[in-house]
Amino acid sequence: MSIALEAPTITIDGTVLNTQFRISEIKRPFPPFNAQSVEIDGRDGAILKAVSLGTRSVSFRLWSFSQDHNYMYTQFQMLLELLVTSFEHQLVFSDELGLVRTVPLFSELDFDEYVERGSILLEFVMYDPLREYEDQSTTISVPI
Repeated sequence: MSIALEAPTITIDGTVLNTQFRISEIKRPFPPFNAQSVEIDGRDGAILKAVSLGTRSVSFRLWSFSQDHNYMYTQFQMLLELLVTSFEHQLVFSDELGLVRTVPLFSELDFDEYVERGSILLEFVMYDPLREYEDQSTTISVPI
């Protein structure tokens, strides 16, 4: 038995995307670990020198409700106006208790891909892999 989960409401800079697009492929992984190691001659394996956290990103795919070229063009223009007007964006997922990520867009906005596939993948990079959320009153860190 499988349970179909509805995508959370996603808001960018106060604009609710779920009213304009169908949303899928939401990814909010923990940051990857980067291990620095040193190999020693005459010994198998390596010695672990340091471990650090890599760059964390958040991504999701937006799908058009229609394949009509004019409709898709209007949607894409709205997306451009929303995402190109500033470098940083306030990104909110409804299932994260109203917490806000301040993130820059990391992916390309390709109209031809959007028209051809009917969808576009948006990826945002996070400045600090641990200090994930900020709103006016709360800062939450994710423990390792």
